[in-house]
Amino acid sequence: MLDIDSVHGFPSEIASSKEKASYDYIIQYARAMYEPYRYAEGGFARDNKRIILNRKYAEGLQSIDKYKNRFSIEDGDVSYLNLDWSVVPVIPKYVDLWVGEMINQDLSIECDAIDPVSRMAKDDKRKEYLTNMVVKGLNEYLEAEMGFSIIPKGEYIPDSQDELDIHMKLNSKLATEMAMEEAIDFELYASDWERTKEKIIRDLAVIKKSALKVYFDENNKIKFRYADWANIIVPYSVKDDLSDVRYVGEIIKVPLYEARRMSKGSLTEDALFEIAKSFAGRNNNRSWNYGASFHKYYYDNSFDPGSYDDFLIDVLDFTFISINTDVWEKKTNNYGGFYFQPRPSDYELPENSKQKRELIKKDLEYTYKGKWIVNSDYLIDYGLETNIMRDKQSGKFSPKAVHPYIFIAPNIYDMENKSLVERMIPHADQIQLIHLKIQQLLSKLTPPGQAIDINALKDVVLGKGGAWSPLELQELYAQTGVFYHNGVDEEGRPMNRRPIEEIHNSIGNVLQELTGMYNFEIQQIRDVTGLNEIRDATLPDKESAVTTQRMALQSSRNATRSLNYAYRYLFEALARRLGLMVQYNVGNGINLDLYENVIGYQNMRAIDLTKDLKLLEMGIKVQALPDEGEKMLLEQNIQQSLAQKELLLEDAITIRSIPNEKLANQYLTLKRKKYSERKMEEDKARIQAQMQEAQQAAALKSEEEMQKIQIQAQADIMVENNKKEKEAALERERHEFKMEELRLAGEYKSTHIQLASDEEFKNTTLSSTIKQPKVYTGAGGAKPSVAP
Repeated sequence: MLDIDSVHGFPSEIASSKEKASYDYIIQYARAMYEPYRYAEGGFARDNKRIILNRKYAEGLQSIDKYKNRFSIEDGDVSYLNLDWSVVPVIPKYVDLWVGEMINQDLSIECDAIDPVSRMAKDDKRKEYLTNMVVKGLNEYLEAEMGFSIIPKGEYIPDSQDELDIHMKLNSKLATEMAMEEAIDFELYASDWERTKEKIIRDLAVIKKSALKVYFDENNKIKFRYADWANIIVPYSVKDDLSDVRYVGEIIKVPLYEARRMSKGSLTEDALFEIAKSFAGRNNNRSWNYGASFHKYYYDNSFDPGSYDDFLIDVLDFTFISINTDVWEKKTNNYGGFYFQPRPSDYELPENSKQKRELIKKDLEYTYKGKWIVNSDYLIDYGLETNIMRDKQSGKFSPKAVHPYIFIAPNIYDMENKSLVERMIPHADQIQLIHLKIQQLLSKLTPPGQAIDINALKDVVLGKGGAWSPLELQELYAQTGVFYHNGVDEEGRPMNRRPIEEIHNSIGNVLQELTGMYNFEIQQIRDVTGLNEIRDATLPDKESAVTTQRMALQSSRNATRSLNYAYRYLFEALARRLGLMVQYNVGNGINLDLYENVIGYQNMRAIDLTKDLKLLEMGIKVQALPDEGEKMLLEQNIQQSLAQKELLLEDAITIRSIPNEKLANQYLTLKRKKYSERKMEEDKARIQAQMQEAQQAAALKSEEEMQKIQIQAQADIMVENNKKEKEAALERERHEFKMEELRLAGEYKSTHIQLASDEEFKNTTLSSTIKQPKVYTGAGGAKPSVAP
């Protein structure tokens, strides 16, 4: 039966796993992969021409022959043109602009464990914090009344659901998550990601494609390197990340001594001799002068096999994925259980077996590898890949294998797309032509001059004797601006012409037109790339508002956002692949001492490295760190909050340390809200205190008033008592006076009676000598006197 794959040069897909790992199968696969690469005017060779052309334009190294043809120069003779054919580096500026902006964008890796055990641990911690929040009031009451707490001392107690969400994002990472982040960071550093990412970003700008190879070296250490798309061989794909391709090949140039090392003795010196001879004069290698046969000079003492070890040879480093049917035999044991035993793919169950047996078959993808010396029969380092990476899905490994290569080609259609550089090429060509035209205009430019009519200046007499020559009159005009001429001709008729006329050139108008065309092409480049004048560091319009400039900058970034996402996707895919490889090494006990040193002693105590990391299912994502503009805006918000006393200094320090700009703003909003609530509580407490103080003051004042009233009442009583006492004393005194008055009156009456009795005496001779008594006039008056 004819196999369809074999028709196109590929070996049969339904071959056994043993046959697929054989030399003949793998070298046939390599030759079938390489066949499209050999096409002279199509396929990969055509794509490579585009890649090389774009890269030359990106560095300003494109050929100037196309510009010479525009000047009708076919034989290369430029002696009539005094021009500088150097390329105007317009495209390199815009490429360097975008590449520099992307390099300055910092990305961080965040690992989020999504396996059931990890999620349960996070949920338990979240429930514990929620419980603390619910029983907070009861805990405070118990502490105040009974002196004990139901919440452990120092345990986090959130005030709200929003605060708990932010706390879980910032401070509730599992030890396994932190360990994985540190391990991935170490692998990025070990393979020099900072240098690799510049090549990745530049490829996205120049060819809109980029690739990485992630692999285990001979010591099972994880490595990755930049892969040049111009040397990559892949089949047709409809996906941006080429995840559906079955094989990947890369043409690498290695020195012969490296091929000797990689072969691990499988390449003999005779074979290396033949390989070196086949690459003589290619790849900038020397011409061959070591003879026709290795054996002919083998015994010559002057012959040194290492003399051509520096020859660069082409090697196809390739992998391909094939589906194999794995067979396991399910057997029961004496205790009623069962176990699985792997079997060959053609294994059949024995007949009449006493033991209950069952064959389990499952189709799995496997990866095969090889390194083929191009256009030769030599194949090294080939066979079934020993370390096959598979993604984890819902706690189980996927049956699909992954290539060691990571690709990204945004917006690919029919295996093609158009990069920023390719969009700029037509306009860069026009700019170059305009630049050459300006040079040509300047080279043909004549200075301003004068047209002189010699006949009009002939025989001019200035009155000092003799006539001046035309040259003397021209010199006088040049120095003074005054010219003298003969206004009549030889026959005495007047001449209606100017003897000296200025000759002006028209360079100003032409140069202005060419400059306008130059600026037009620059604007076209901005339009087709989205890199406007604000983003390319050109001075913007001074009349434009700051808000307008920010909107223009954001619009420009939106135009190149697909490239930003492509870079982030590639970095995230690399981080996920590194995470899988770290788990593979840890699970198999490979380089454990290395990871123990990286993760650290404290983290090692928190996890079982060989168990927890192996079983971990990790969601890895890349988070863009805030750029300078975002940091400035965040700092403005912080300063404004501090100035309005809506934020504490320690909170501001914490916010600045949060790498996630969105999370930092959420934290800022939360702290402002909490501070506002706390301030309201403080204001409420202060008002209550003031009210209490006012009440106390009012009560004190009322008490003082009452005391005053009481004192006044007491004083009034005392006054009244004094008054009554005085009145009583006065009354007693009056009584005494009355009594005295009555007594006196009695005495008076008695006296008066005595006088009356002595009436008779008046008529006596003695009556005229007796004085009459005085009448009593009151207490203040004199006492009545009685005559003696």
